[in-house]
Amino acid sequence: MKIGMWYWNTPFTISPHDGEVLDRIGVSTLYVRSGTFTTNGKRLLTSVPQTWGHQAGHQKVVLTFNFDGGLRSHIEELSNAVMAEDIVRGIDRIRRKALSHGIPVSGVQMDVDCPTRLLPKYAQLLTQIRKGLTRLGDMGPGQTFSATSLQTWLTSRRYQDLADAVDFVAPQFYEGQIGRTIERIRPIADADNLVPGMNRADSAGKPFFAGIGIYGHSLLFDERGKLLGTYHGLRPEDAIRHPSLETENEIPLDSAGNRASEKQFIGENLVILKAVRPDEQGKGQGFRIAYWVPGAEMLRRQLEIVRDSRPGNCQGVILYRFPEEKDVLSLPLATVEAAVFNQPLKPKLEVKATRHGSPYGLIDSDLKATTPPYDYKITVKSTGNIPTDVSSHALGVLVRFSGPGIDIAERGDFDGLLPGMVNPDGQFQPCALAHANALILKSAYLAPGSQLKAGTIQTKPDGPKLEKIEYYGKFDGGFKPYKESMVPTF
Repeated sequence: MKIGMWYWNTPFTISPHDGEVLDRIGVSTLYVRSGTFTTNGKRLLTSVPQTWGHQAGHQKVVLTFNFDGGLRSHIEELSNAVMAEDIVRGIDRIRRKALSHGIPVSGVQMDVDCPTRLLPKYAQLLTQIRKGLTRLGDMGPGQTFSATSLQTWLTSRRYQDLADAVDFVAPQFYEGQIGRTIERIRPIADADNLVPGMNRADSAGKPFFAGIGIYGHSLLFDERGKLLGTYHGLRPEDAIRHPSLETENEIPLDSAGNRASEKQFIGENLVILKAVRPDEQGKGQGFRIAYWVPGAEMLRRQLEIVRDSRPGNCQGVILYRFPEEKDVLSLPLATVEAAVFNQPLKPKLEVKATRHGSPYGLIDSDLKATTPPYDYKITVKSTGNIPTDVSSHALGVLVRFSGPGIDIAERGDFDGLLPGMVNPDGQFQPCALAHANALILKSAYLAPGSQLKAGTIQTKPDGPKLEKIEYYGKFDGGFKPYKESMVPTF
């Protein structure tokens, strides 16, 4: 089964580490968004052209092009001959630039979400684009010409026109439905339609790849719960930290978009935040931001279905999408690798603590202390192959001391730090730092291979000793609690 991946970021850069992981996974082709076509009402123009950086790894690159919303709404009234001429010219220019940067271009893919009724016109446009690229020498031996497909197209009798116009089609089995209100939310992955969808694509008698979602997104709803559109203002972990937003709900989803049991969980978590105060223009109070966050089970489940049920013309899968740096809404490559090879999907946190005495800390002290202040360094690293959920309580670290006497406590890379008192029953109560014998460090997300370092944690002269560290993480819907502890030795 061949594996490809859509790359939707800019600039296009594959680091040596990511290239090695992609090679191990078996990703043979990257479908890189290389430009978006728009219109001035008469001609087509290229916008958002890709910037080509360094590529490590051994993946071939298929240049992928889409239409913006304005152009999609004018497809019916624009001439295919004019559109094809402008598209061919734009693709040829971008292809030459990619080749000049050493990019191993192996084909072109069109990603145009036109209405189903316009499939015949779109298929004719594809045929004309291919002829133009062939005439310029861009479609020589070893080059492929392909198109993505909406799920609704598979039920059309004119899907055959599309399949006949290209070398292969990539039906996108994700985001088939979007709930128009916050009460009618639907998941991104459409695993229930994978088998019937693949069978319909197979009936065209042409090769195809199953497009699988491994990403998340965010939508904005008004105070009545009505969908306003896609939201791009804050990343989910930043939204959780924002003082004007409160976490209203965190829901592991089933295939119908409802709260799932452990057996029903499809690997997508929904985080809903509510604006508790208006913006600077006095608007937005009561609005909600809903984040769909992908988990390991999302990919594992879809791959299992494709492996078990793919028909003869299904060449493999294309995963959407490659995660950019610090991209919480795309599945990390480490998780993709584990799911592809059907390895156990396991969380694992490692905590390290170091202590350094400050001999100069006694110089300015009025006390007759014999023990200097100590600086403690706390580091938490995710050494498993799945990320934490994005959550207001995704990761917590309780640092316990033998008594009060913490002089300085800084959160460092963590989202927050809370001083408190742990009573003999083990209950934590927040209090002022001067009275605290414990600290809680919190973070809303931690990816595999990433780590967080606390800032300066310093005790007073003759101060308390660090006795114990307890830590927990919320993974894959939180159905299997993860909690560990360690007693540091210095």
